[in-house]
Amino acid sequence: MRTLLLLPWLGLSVSSCVTSTTTVGAVETKGALLSVVPAERAWLVENEGSFLGSVVRFTGQGGSKEFFFMVRNPWDQDVGMIDHLGRSWKRVPHEEDAWLGTGTVLEGVQRILEAGERAHMVELDVSQLEARTRAERARQPGGIGG
Repeated sequence: MRTLLLLPWLGLSVSSCVTSTTTVGAVETKGALLSVVPAERAWLVENEGSFLGSVVRFTGQGGSKEFFFMVRNPWDQDVGMIDHLGRSWKRVPHEEDAWLGTGTVLEGVQRILEAGERAHMVELDVSQLEARTRAERARQPGGIGG
């Protein structure tokens, strides 16, 4: 008799274990516009003869007066950004970018690369940036990226 009373409850617990899967297709990209923003200026970042990374300045699209600087580590990975108002952010993997403060471009670069006040920027022609950073990486201990 008790078994008959428990039977409806047993059915409820079994039905609550049902799962379902939903498949969503790819996002429609027919109307997407991709644009390449060429680099305007470039700098190497050094500290007492050590190569710390690079900085590249880009200008906004369509005659915009806004610009931004991408800060890269020695392996050419974008690790931070400084906008036209001097606000600097550091990339944090798998999280939101971390706002570090506002100041000059050099101050932002020093914060992003955790380089200290002796770090400085040496301007070079944009066309030379890739070859120069590759050469600087080759000089690093272990000769990475040479």
